[in-house]
Amino acid sequence: MKAGRRDEIVSRISAARGSGLHAEPSVSALAAEWLRGSAKEPWMTVKIAGTLASRGDANAIAWLKADVKKPADARAAGAILAANKIAICPLVKADLEGANAAAQLTAAQALATSSETACVAGLVKMLENPKAKADARVAAATALGPVDDDAAKAALATAAKDEPNIAVKAAASLAQIRPKAGRAKMLSMVHLLKEPSVEMRAAGSAGVVRAGGDSDFDDLYMLFRDTDPRPAEAVLRELDHVPSEEATKFIAKLMRRPLVAVQRSAAELLLKRHAKSAFPAFKSFLEPPSSDAELRGMALVAADDAKLASLAADPKMGGWVYRTLLARGERDRAADWLLAHVAGMPPASQADAMVDWIASAETPTATASKGKR
Repeated sequence: MKAGRRDEIVSRISAARGSGLHAEPSVSALAAEWLRGSAKEPWMTVKIAGTLASRGDANAIAWLKADVKKPADARAAGAILAANKIAICPLVKADLEGANAAAQLTAAQALATSSETACVAGLVKMLENPKAKADARVAAATALGPVDDDAAKAALATAAKDEPNIAVKAAASLAQIRPKAGRAKMLSMVHLLKEPSVEMRAAGSAGVVRAGGDSDFDDLYMLFRDTDPRPAEAVLRELDHVPSEEATKFIAKLMRRPLVAVQRSAAELLLKRHAKSAFPAFKSFLEPPSSDAELRGMALVAADDAKLASLAADPKMGGWVYRTLLARGERDRAADWLLAHVAGMPPASQADAMVDWIASAETPTATASKGKR
């Protein structure tokens, strides 16, 4: 690998596979080495940087620190830095307190999951500014939620009670709810579920899950009548942090909603958690015109081996075959596909495939059985 002879490494691992050895630990070692130095490449992405940062890659962390100032990536890059306990406020404080509205919005988005107190004053000022755009004030409210600070809590409480802008009020209402806050906080969100405003319904639905985990799915029955995808999407974002079997079943139910955005989000979550018990539910998305192309790709987890074999070499579907095998836990077969095709893939796609391999090995499948709270 240090000599750049990746083809030789791939050939050696392929030969080992041919003699009956398992893919591990060789392919994981290959993936880690393959990604080394990616942070300096022009095709670097947040997805790749996140995997590298979680492994202490200094170049990836530096890349993410710069990326928090890019509108398209600010929230995702900030979330990764926050998860790795890297301060974000020093990177964006000048923009947050500056005069450029677009830069302020990006800064607030970067702080969405941070619990730093250093930027509270700027966020409170943005939230309380009636002349600021609603999306900026929503971002400020969201960023104030995780912060343990009296000024932040007071600003959110006021906005949740008296704010005339519904989107801002909804964001402040949800931001007041901490994860696993308990039954009292959960019940305080239930009354929002029948609000005429979709923003308030989305906040209430998400708040029920954020506060109570999988303890009160019965009160979310309105999700299955709502014709707007936003409440269900908000719930799915919260369910990503609830790795119980009950949560998995509820995600599978939401995937049956006739709303493509909800179907996609639910399908992605089920694949992410390797929820094999739910994979048969994907069958309805296998053939057109029953779904869009992305759903058909994800639906391959319900396909038989003959169909997978027929699509393995298809440039448009081969990647989905690889991800299908990883999601089904068939890592040796996934490794065989990767070793056979990696040489012909663009560099960014090669790196993505290596990240998928690493992520699938680290997915919290084992916690699903013990995640019930």
